[in-house]
Amino acid sequence: MIVTEKKPLSEILSSIEGYDKIFIIGCADCAALAQTGGTPEMEELAIRLRRAGKDVVGSLLSEGPCHSLRVKQEMRGAAQELADAEAVIVLSCGSGIQAVADIFPGLVVPGLNSLFLGNVMRYGWFEERCSTCGECILADTAGICPVTRCAKSLVNGPCGGSQDGMCEVGGGRPCVWAEIYERIKKQKRQLVLDKYQPMKDFERSIKPGSVDLRREDQDARSEKLLTIISDREEKYAHSEFGQRNWQIKLEDVKTIGLTELQRALESGQWVQTAEIVPPKGVDITKVLEHARSIRDYVIAVNVNENPASVMRLNSLSLSHLFQRDGIEPIFHITTRERNRLALQSELLGAHVLGIRNVLVLTGDHQSMGDHREAKPVYDLDSVQLLRLCTEMMGGKDYNGHDLEGAPTFYLGAVVNPGSDLFDLQIMKMRKKVQAGAKYFFTQAVYDLKLFEKFMNAISDLDVKIMAGLIPLKSAKMARYMNQNIPGITVPDQLIDRMEKAEDRIAESVAICREIIEGCRGLCHGVHVMPIGWYSIVPKIFDRLRE
Repeated sequence: MIVTEKKPLSEILSSIEGYDKIFIIGCADCAALAQTGGTPEMEELAIRLRRAGKDVVGSLLSEGPCHSLRVKQEMRGAAQELADAEAVIVLSCGSGIQAVADIFPGLVVPGLNSLFLGNVMRYGWFEERCSTCGECILADTAGICPVTRCAKSLVNGPCGGSQDGMCEVGGGRPCVWAEIYERIKKQKRQLVLDKYQPMKDFERSIKPGSVDLRREDQDARSEKLLTIISDREEKYAHSEFGQRNWQIKLEDVKTIGLTELQRALESGQWVQTAEIVPPKGVDITKVLEHARSIRDYVIAVNVNENPASVMRLNSLSLSHLFQRDGIEPIFHITTRERNRLALQSELLGAHVLGIRNVLVLTGDHQSMGDHREAKPVYDLDSVQLLRLCTEMMGGKDYNGHDLEGAPTFYLGAVVNPGSDLFDLQIMKMRKKVQAGAKYFFTQAVYDLKLFEKFMNAISDLDVKIMAGLIPLKSAKMARYMNQNIPGITVPDQLIDRMEKAEDRIAESVAICREIIEGCRGLCHGVHVMPIGWYSIVPKIFDRLRE
């Protein structure tokens, strides 16, 4: 059913300003069930309109205004009242409103907002379950739709943001991948999750949609779809994931010594990197100073892309400035803001500007930042984007068209070793490796036993791991991260040390150095995320360059 909500009366009155004679059409189907457009709601609206000085000349409860032929016939039965009306208010979904507008020659206004295609869970309780994407993958996800029920529409596994089985977006939303995994485990079908889910074919859902069974019956449509799928599988014959994937093989796009980061990691050198957050504006003076102050202590600098979904200067611009200044950048590119056209274009631009280290991320959901009303894109997920990067490095765009010069990148990704969905994090990490990731940055590590468990679980993967580390400013900060940042576990003894420390900076440095020493036998380097505390980086790291 289509789930709707009532518009505020003030908005409705604004829409019919200057129109006094009003007719109301309700919906006995979806809107009645949603308690927005049935008989009680029509009567209530009529009373409120009359109080506002409007003359309600009549009303009609349609069996379903979205059925154009039926509502046209129903409106004939109220022809006299409709002839007297200057405007019609429709209490139905947008489809029903448009059907009425095709019939009534005067003003037609919505009384409701259409929210989603939902399931009736209980009387008065509705949940969105389908996005009508045109390519259903429920057979691979235990009958649970991640396109609709994941806030980021991730189809190849979860992000690292779930906590205690709940989505990072909040609002009491469960992580749909936790639900998928639990159901698939009960079915003993865990191996199905290793399957790569390709990018959606949005050409099949170009708006407005249309199905005309006078010209093409449903069996004919099914045969046509089979042809489309067969052509796609033949086109993407070469793939580490099986069919329905790509043309370029990973071994055909290997890079050697492309960046200082790659040379250091692949030579077995212990690697130190740090993170720089771009400014919220165009004044780059301080951020360049910060980068220069840590340049001699790190091999490369991660340049964030709108971290925590807070709008800032983009990663590409700052990465280019760092590159020009002799500071090797690691360019972040997220799937949150761009579709596949923009992503490919930006990657080509990064190569032209001399940038070779690329870190592929999904990105925090926009509802967590300072532009919560923005539309999330998530055309691709991070696995798909990594494989698209590999395809481009082989000289092809997404659709297999030849590029005039292929870009070269040292591709990286992220992983959350402390995620409550540990098995799914490993599963998705393996997909990222198959897609082309050569190195990984982790969420902040404080519990070395937990980190060792993670490293043992991926010991068969030929990738480089950089352990993340956030310097503790206080015990309060540590407790906050434990409660609010998924995958971070600061042990009680570290919190106690920060609580009792006379010199918190010195204690924080000491803790960081101890964790670094503990990581030396486990991974390939450490990545410090100072969260603006750039002055501590030289205190934590040994100088690399004299």
